[in-house]
Amino acid sequence: MRIKSVLLLFLLAGLFSCAQQVTSISTDVDVKMEEGDGYLLIGVDTNRILREIYISGEKSLLLSSQDLKKGTNYILINVPAGEYQLERVRFSRRTRVELS
Repeated sequence: MRIKSVLLLFLLAGLFSCAQQVTSISTDVDVKMEEGDGYLLIGVDTNRILREIYISGEKSLLLSSQDLKKGTNYILINVPAGEYQLERVRFSRRTRVELS
């Protein structure tokens, strides 16, 4: 029984560590970047509030409804250098679009 509990704990930890929720850089400050880091700039223009956007790449990212307000939004995120792809846009709990 104890082995099953430990295994379940590791599986849950793996699920929750897949995508990191990020927030945009909103203040104008000088930040020394690590070598191999860069910026990801995303422009979102919408007529409704979005629940989340999932982005895959060197680091999996999750933009929440706090970042995705109705109207035009520009989101600047400090990320490891690499290629990133929009995977999923979620409009509500039950409505989402998978992108390939």
